[in-house]
Amino acid sequence: MPPSVTLADYDAWCETAGLVLERRLATWDGRPYDDGDYAVSIHRRPSSPL
Repeated sequence: MPPSVTLADYDAWCETAGLVLERRLATWDGRPYDDGDYAVSIHRRPSSPL
């Protein structure tokens, strides 16, 4: 993403698209996210009621 896009912007776009943040990591190997410059965000679509 361009540097002008913040993580808050990205989260808002995902929420608008109906996605729920499942997990956020600092690296692809699973290190915990601690508000650094790089984030791996895992989203999901909510389950529909049956």
